[in-house]
Amino acid sequence: MDFISSEQIWGIFLFFLGAGMLSWCSWLERTEEEFLRDTKNRYKQQRRKTDFVIPKTVRGALMTITGSLMSLAGITLFFLHIN
Repeated sequence: MDFISSEQIWGIFLFFLGAGMLSWCSWLERTEEEFLRDTKNRYKQQRRKTDFVIPKTVRGALMTITGSLMSLAGITLFFLHIN
């Protein structure tokens, strides 16, 4: 009575790994936003206050894309191997 295959286990693992990566990325973005809200930290690196532009990180975009693709791959792998 093998009701769940090893591919389905890998699909569940990939789904939760991708969901964990998405929540971790969200946590990192929130902590950076809270850090930059303080005006003392916001202008620390710049010479003038007019030079400040909130940087959009490539790390956040890559983590979001990777996490969502891993979750999608996990769901797909799980449902492909249902008997």
